[in-house]
Amino acid sequence: MQTEMRDLDSNPELEAQYETWSNNRNTFNADLKEPRSEAQALKWQKHYYRGQDATGQPAVVEDHRTKVRVQHFERRN
Repeated sequence: MQTEMRDLDSNPELEAQYETWSNNRNTFNADLKEPRSEAQALKWQKHYYRGQDATGQPAVVEDHRTKVRVQHFERRN
């Protein structure tokens, strides 16, 4: 894997998805403070857990997993 940093505005589609997620998340967090709200009943949004994007649509991923079992790291000197 090779990492690369870019400004979010270099990808307008991704930037729009981020804005949607951010707005929805802010609304959800505000609603958590409202007694008997849907947000309080849900407790958390679970989009990643359900394999969804920020709009609730199925995310485009080949191998979505909610648990990853990794081997222990070896200590090397």
